[in-house]
Amino acid sequence: MAHFALVPRVVITDTWAPCLAELKFTPEDVVFTVQPLRKRWIEALEIPSRVICYEDFGHGEPTDEVIDRIWAAIRAGPCRRIIAIGGGSVLDVAKIVALRRTGSALQVFRKEVEIAKEIPLTLIPTTCGTGSEVTNIAIAAIPSLGTKLGLAVDALYADQAVLCPELALGLPEQVLVTSAIDALVHAMESYLSPRSHAYPELFSLRAMEILLTRFREFVAQGRMATVPHLIRDLMIASNYAGIAFGNTGVGAVHALSYPLSGTYHVPHGEANARFLLAVFRTYQGLDPQGKIRDIEALITRIWGTDSSGQPWNDLEVLIDRLLPRKPLRDYGMPTSQISEFAATVQATQQRLLANNYRPLTTQHIAAIYTSIH
Repeated sequence: MAHFALVPRVVITDTWAPCLAELKFTPEDVVFTVQPLRKRWIEALEIPSRVICYEDFGHGEPTDEVIDRIWAAIRAGPCRRIIAIGGGSVLDVAKIVALRRTGSALQVFRKEVEIAKEIPLTLIPTTCGTGSEVTNIAIAAIPSLGTKLGLAVDALYADQAVLCPELALGLPEQVLVTSAIDALVHAMESYLSPRSHAYPELFSLRAMEILLTRFREFVAQGRMATVPHLIRDLMIASNYAGIAFGNTGVGAVHALSYPLSGTYHVPHGEANARFLLAVFRTYQGLDPQGKIRDIEALITRIWGTDSSGQPWNDLEVLIDRLLPRKPLRDYGMPTSQISEFAATVQATQQRLLANNYRPLTTQHIAAIYTSIH
């Protein structure tokens, strides 16, 4: 039996001014964001709501300890609605702190306590990658385990998602590129998931088509000079990919990237970019005649007369132009850690590995790490 959920109400507006009319800030609201966004989009408004910034509690991607501190701060005053404005880390934290506080963040991620939604939640993404605004998934680094953990429960769904491309126009190129590649990974892994079916496939295929087409334009037409013309499509494609993988899950690309991110603090989208081709080439070797052919056909169609007839090579060249290749050793990972990371993935990421196109053994996983080390 197949299931498909599209839970949050989605609002799309090209500019910030209509968002303000939609949001109607009140003294009982809490706005959760980051300092640059507060300075650029919120300070001048003199809104009556409390504003809490991520940087006051931590830096980089969130950990369970940082989430606990933010949770306490948000609950220290009136909080009838949380409005989160930011990238995937901000949105993921907001999903957790909107829950009833029945234990620590680590206990929540381990499902050791009751998990129930308590506070209405509006999510406003400012990147083009995570799709977090429409998923029931949150991710955090767990330093005590040396990896990341994900939680996927319906209590994490937002009540409303607002897409406003204007908020993403100030993204640094590195953040734009890595977040958009992350969206591509979401769409590709969703399409090949054993849990996929006709409905999420619609969203994942369309997301791949938009992203690959826009990536080619981005590279060919002057990179950041083209962003104002592409940003709306990239944000919508990210949203489509979020709808897709929110229903199907993601797989080995994410699972293998988590120990790298958790140990060496590699940004999530960048870590996923490093594993994308290695994982999908492994899949292609295991079952070249399955659904992976659909993705190959899509790449070939988009490349048109520029196609080399080797779709994975074509995609590799494109990704290298977007984000030049960097081996894992350059992040500080020694060869001796390959077997440790492979074992960690098998021990802690079965939630993700269950969504693989084809099963991967610990030996397969170690071989993937080795191939890009």
